[in-house]
Amino acid sequence: MVDVGAPGQHEPVVLTRRPGPPVRRSRATELGIGMMAVFVAAGGVVAVVSRSAPPPTVSASVITTAVARTSSVRSAAFTSTSTASAGGQSLTVVQRGVLDLRHHASEVTLMLSGEDETIRTVGKVAYLKWPRLVLPAGKSWVRQLPEDLGLGSSSLAPAGHSPSESLQLLRGVTGDATVEGHDVVAGVPETRYGIHLDLADLFKRVGTATGSVSPKLAAELTAALSHTDLSHLPATVWIDDAQRLRRLTMKLSIRIAGHTVHDVTDLAFTSFDEPVDIGAPPASETVPYASVKDQIVAMVP
Repeated sequence: MVDVGAPGQHEPVVLTRRPGPPVRRSRATELGIGMMAVFVAAGGVVAVVSRSAPPPTVSASVITTAVARTSSVRSAAFTSTSTASAGGQSLTVVQRGVLDLRHHASEVTLMLSGEDETIRTVGKVAYLKWPRLVLPAGKSWVRQLPEDLGLGSSSLAPAGHSPSESLQLLRGVTGDATVEGHDVVAGVPETRYGIHLDLADLFKRVGTATGSVSPKLAAELTAALSHTDLSHLPATVWIDDAQRLRRLTMKLSIRIAGHTVHDVTDLAFTSFDEPVDIGAPPASETVPYASVKDQIVAMVP
């Protein structure tokens, strides 16, 4: 049985503001942190990688094959760190959890400022367990549907709460893959590839989801991202000898309010095909998203 809280070899994320003494942050930092939160939550992790002499290239089919092979496993554990920084300030969020890829289910624990939060997805429904939300007695979960974020009933879990959607983002690889090197991680041989992704559609989805919570933040992020080529974003992936995705790193740097905001995420998959059991919480313990939306909106920068 995979332990959701067990550390992995590589350490994505709904990020919101916590109660406590006010922290003064520049608007650029707040936007960067907000952008990282909704972007990673949308299943994305976005790296501006500098390269010298061009290394050998291979067909991008090596990436799509790895996506198919990884998606076919029964389960996997994952860990991730996501960091937003701007103006000398930064914030790091850690995610850890397990995926049941056969049943489109996942459970994610978010660790930020010493308090854990849980997001459990089963099919198209996400269940949020956030200690800072004030819920009626006997209730501990918030039931969230794609429609709650304006994503439409055809979407999977709202805002892509499951990192398994990051696998599908790799289907957007464009051009060839560059062989950047070979590594051994925890005794597992892995080949490192540099790739470019077309994530324009993802960012449209992020904008829709963000706009349902904070139209102002969505407008500011859209304006900032309008100067970024979202159809050719660089990323790095590690693939093992069994053609499974082991790690994905991406970075995004944009200019907001005269400041450069850097967002970095490092996502890794381990413990393939171990037994997992992820089910929906009892209906008697859940409340609809609409009943707490005002609380969530108040937490967004």
